[in-house]
Amino acid sequence: MVGFGITCYKRKIDKLSRQIVKRWFRDIRKLADDTVLLLDVEGDGGLDGGVPVETSLIEVDSGKYVAEHRWLVDPEVPINKSATWVHGITDEMVSGCPAMEDVADEIVELIRGRTVIGLSIENDLKMLRKKIPGIDFMMGRIVDVSRMSYLAPSGRKNMGLDNLCTDLGIDMSTDLMPFGDRSRRHGASADAWLTGRCFFALIDRIRDADDAVAKEASLRGFLQMPPSREKLLRQELEDLGLPVPTGRLP
Repeated sequence: MVGFGITCYKRKIDKLSRQIVKRWFRDIRKLADDTVLLLDVEGDGGLDGGVPVETSLIEVDSGKYVAEHRWLVDPEVPINKSATWVHGITDEMVSGCPAMEDVADEIVELIRGRTVIGLSIENDLKMLRKKIPGIDFMMGRIVDVSRMSYLAPSGRKNMGLDNLCTDLGIDMSTDLMPFGDRSRRHGASADAWLTGRCFFALIDRIRDADDAVAKEASLRGFLQMPPSREKLLRQELEDLGLPVPTGRLP
């Protein structure tokens, strides 16, 4: 009888686990038909990741361009020359621009509860957290395309944007971008757009795959917030005297 009771208990746990997975599991392929935001942040090249000087969120619906949301801000410190060499933003370009704190409400209003997609997005979040504490909680689901790069033809993991585009056969010419004369290679909008192109190309590769393949891609692609990280972020907000924002989906 004891063995029978344990077996029944295990069955109940397995059933509960399946119900939880069914309720919260999200097939990443479905994002191809959703409205999502593509994120990229360019920084000042300072210590510990620096702070943002340019933030772009490109809104797309079913993979098609909808709108560009871009903020050029004054980091209030000199931009490192090595950073300028990469993204082309100079101290003169940000002189007179608002501070990040002045545009934070606009960014929060746009991202709250939304699906946000980026490449090595933790680096972007790290910069944004310094100016918008708790931003991790405000976003809905977060996707890191670099964690899906194993789906590219070469099977390599964690490739940089240029290498991933090359592997997927994506043309990186700024002439093909929907921003007109605002397109600038390694600018935030251009990199966000190309990240989106890579994401949808990777999704196309598994669109007709079986559920096991889609599940692995989903578990890898969606960025989960581990309890230890959540506890740390909550403590940071508490130390600042700020409430924990709402909007993040489980």
